[in-house]
Amino acid sequence: MSKVSAELLGQTLKSKYPNLAKIPVTVPVGAGIAAASWLWKKHAINNVLRDVDTPDTEEGVRLFKALRKKAKDDGVSVTLMPSPLDGSSSYYIPAGDAITVGRRADLLAHEYGHSQYSAGRGGIVGRTAHKLYLPSKILGTVNPISVSVSVLGSALPGSAAKKLTALSAASGVPLLVAEAAASRKGYEALRELGASDEYLKNTRRNLFNAWSTYAGDVGTNIGADMLTGGLVDYIKTKIRNRKNGTH
Repeated sequence: MSKVSAELLGQTLKSKYPNLAKIPVTVPVGAGIAAASWLWKKHAINNVLRDVDTPDTEEGVRLFKALRKKAKDDGVSVTLMPSPLDGSSSYYIPAGDAITVGRRADLLAHEYGHSQYSAGRGGIVGRTAHKLYLPSKILGTVNPISVSVSVLGSALPGSAAKKLTALSAASGVPLLVAEAAASRKGYEALRELGASDEYLKNTRRNLFNAWSTYAGDVGTNIGADMLTGGLVDYIKTKIRNRKNGTH
């Protein structure tokens, strides 16, 4: 669409729907961010499921055994999933310093990375992000709690509204930092164990796809926060104008 035709379309819409001009820009922008983030997550999930449903290579099997031994030497227990390819549900439990994982070295590497930021291990940034992991996951992804916080923030007066809404939008950052830090630690562990350049390349791709699923959630939440805040602002303005007798 050319610039001229875009301007004509905009003028036509404004003349036909004058209230559109009064809707805050955060509403369409937030909707766009939310939609794009959701699509990004969907694409990433398809890639992750494709990866974890593929048997590991001969090199990967060797690396898996070596990394499992390394984890146990660190005092981290490793339990295998019932199905060799049931990797999409792999997880790490800090309270028990325990990993449950599918039989792929890249999956184990990521969960091993999480373990390295528990019990005082790892750098301060990674440790802090992991301590904030649970509240970040609750508030940083789209769910009734985060939406309620956004609505509450938008309904407050002045700067308080902006601060609380911004807090809701930014609350997913620790989650993303923790997931990235875990992948980086796991990747370094595989490299130390002698992983080939080809295996490391595939690991980077797989771990990025996994991280993107979280980024998609956080992005969708940010978009939803912007959209919700804009709508509440619009509604507040309409109510105030009606009370004042303006339109």
